[in-house]
Amino acid sequence: MKNQIKIVLDTEFTSLTQDAQLLSLALVAETGEKFYAEFNDYNPNSINKWVQENVIEHFEMNDVKGCVRVEDNTIKYKTDKERIVFYLTKWLQQFDEIQMWADVPHYDWVLFCELFGGSMNMPSNVHYMCLDLATLLLANGIDYRIERISLLDENEIPENYNAHNALSDAELTLVLLKKYSHDTKTT
Repeated sequence: MKNQIKIVLDTEFTSLTQDAQLLSLALVAETGEKFYAEFNDYNPNSINKWVQENVIEHFEMNDVKGCVRVEDNTIKYKTDKERIVFYLTKWLQQFDEIQMWADVPHYDWVLFCELFGGSMNMPSNVHYMCLDLATLLLANGIDYRIERISLLDENEIPENYNAHNALSDAELTLVLLKKYSHDTKTT
């Protein structure tokens, strides 16, 4: 039997429109491995003022054109979509079977799947369906529209949390998933 692992996905993207493009993405595994990427080949003309001020300004690698950084259990890239897909595919291969989660994954999941040419072309260890925190909260009788950070005590908030940063938001979602999931089994 394959070992199934929960991985939380979060992305930041240009707009809430059909032609949205990824700006950044993060994956955080329940076992601690993290993947973070900032894209450098999106159309800058498709970014509105809010995204510029609340997302791009808080990127971790704004000071460089392209790089790879490894910090503890986190690998970070700033490069183009083609290279990110290559590195992401290699990173995903370390896991047997992946159960993907996201907060409200409607845009995140579609844009993630499009990296691989659609949900039917994703790596074989990634299920075509993404589970979501918002529904889990609703099932637990919690208002899914609530600001997520307000659901945690101060000591539960991930260190250096930065809203609208894909890595920070994925880390926060993983904490909430562990807190509200009835499946307490950890792999």
